[in-house]
Amino acid sequence: MKLSTYDIVMPIREGECLLFNGLYGAVDVVSSETADALASGVTERISPDEVKHLHKRGHLTDSKEAEAEDFKLLARIDKKLRSETSISLMILPTYNCNFRCPYCYEKHRLTNGEEWLRRTISRETVDAVFEAVRKEREKGMRISDCRLFGGEPLLRENADIVRYICEKAREADIPLNAITNGYDLDHYIPLLKEFKFTKIQVTLDGVKEENDQRRIHKDGKGTYDVILENVGRALDNGVNVRLRINTGPRNIGTSYALRKVFEERGFLNNGGAETGNRGERGRFEYYFKCTNYDPYPGKEEGVTDHEIYGMLLKRGVRPREAMKLEGAYAEMLRRTEALVDRKAYLEPRASHCSAENRMYLIDPEGLIYTCWDFVAMKDMAVGQVDVESQTMALKLSTLKWRERTVENMPGCAGCPYVFLCGGGCASRAFSSGTGDYTKPDCGETGEIFREVLLEVCRDAMKRRDVREKTENESSQGIALSRSLKEMLSLLTAKDRNVILTSNSRKEIINILRKAGGIGMNREEFLKSDTYKNLSDAQKERIAKCKTEQEIMAVIDSEAVELSMDDLDKVAGGWGLDWLGGGNNAMDCPAMD
Repeated sequence: MKLSTYDIVMPIREGECLLFNGLYGAVDVVSSETADALASGVTERISPDEVKHLHKRGHLTDSKEAEAEDFKLLARIDKKLRSETSISLMILPTYNCNFRCPYCYEKHRLTNGEEWLRRTISRETVDAVFEAVRKEREKGMRISDCRLFGGEPLLRENADIVRYICEKAREADIPLNAITNGYDLDHYIPLLKEFKFTKIQVTLDGVKEENDQRRIHKDGKGTYDVILENVGRALDNGVNVRLRINTGPRNIGTSYALRKVFEERGFLNNGGAETGNRGERGRFEYYFKCTNYDPYPGKEEGVTDHEIYGMLLKRGVRPREAMKLEGAYAEMLRRTEALVDRKAYLEPRASHCSAENRMYLIDPEGLIYTCWDFVAMKDMAVGQVDVESQTMALKLSTLKWRERTVENMPGCAGCPYVFLCGGGCASRAFSSGTGDYTKPDCGETGEIFREVLLEVCRDAMKRRDVREKTENESSQGIALSRSLKEMLSLLTAKDRNVILTSNSRKEIINILRKAGGIGMNREEFLKSDTYKNLSDAQKERIAKCKTEQEIMAVIDSEAVELSMDDLDKVAGGWGLDWLGGGNNAMDCPAMD
């Protein structure tokens, strides 16, 4: 047996090392002697029991061929249960904007002239979009949300068409949110409350002096004061606000000073609860994100996520809090905490974000894009809204995006971070000089993950030290996570074949459910339509269940048929949002 090609080994404290397997998500602590033996390939120095344990967890492998089969299987599961099942809808009411930020990645749209900029999406196009969405729902697709984007979607003069879009989304029962510069936000607060927007994202570029040099109104005015005043009004009216702080080489030294501003304005007095726009104060959160489009003499590449994290540490922010405040670190922290707390398996993402899956961006002309970095670049459109047939007419180029997965990108298979990055950002790959968005882009994934993993695991080890180790932990190390290898070992050859060939999502879910790969989320199940339709006797049996596994046993023994919608709701074992979920596109580096 050999150490898996997907394994990384890191010292965690004196005499102990951390093993992480990126294929199965197995996180284990072993002695330094065991780690040295694994690294040198001399497994004879490890006890037979520990070898058996490490093989069961996936750190030791019989062959590369076996790992390749599991890699293919997990990528297929991700494709069928996540990327092919949920649509994220984004509508651009206009390309126009009341800002003229020098680093805007949509700057090319300004060359089309004022008349083109002032165009808004037609009601007929909006009608066609929502009718097309309705047809997709009939096929079993989930519509995760409808986001307003631009240009600037919330321009004061576009209130009528924005209201029309919101009415159509409400009729379709699709959650609304928006990405806005916040300048005309005060005009839209009644609408945001009326249509129960889940949240809005607003951006600042640092303290007043920095922001007003970078986020410039088209009339040449500064925007800082208006933005913050409108954020305060939104929070006072129960609107949830996520504030993104664009951070580049010019403002990295001053951007953290905004925390004091937020404190003085009372933004941080959240109470920790989401409001749902019911009239209570809105929930406020903020984070820092590096900008890729930030020209600066001598440092045209901007700053990195790692540099921003380091800046926060230098200002006395504790590591865990600094990770929560930095966009890329925060997402990795969320996934790693769930993994190490044994709440979820590793989410094996075969693609990087919604752009490769089913994110449809509809522009004012009815052109369809799949990545917002390419909007207004007509040659990158993947389709057109057909008003007459009320469908989305997609080009073959859509398939090129759908096939941008780790299975098809060179160098991804065998990488320990393969399911953490999903091949990386297509836009970054495109702009890196290759002009090819199908290529992988590794970015800082490995560096960020290693830092996050060590932080989370050290904390987990401290918690374990306060209680007595079990005999198994003492002799075979400490397993800090669940391992997909253990779940996959329960699948039969027939099960594997079905997963690799079936187009029935329900069939695949049921196979994984019975193998323990998908657990029952008790709270969600008790709210489900399936539970409501059970007999009193069945409900009484479930009420006596103490664990999710016991609920599963009752459902199977009673031959309860779960609807596809309820399967989504009760499936929580793979990850926090893998089934029907998707990446948080609001954390896209280009999003400003």
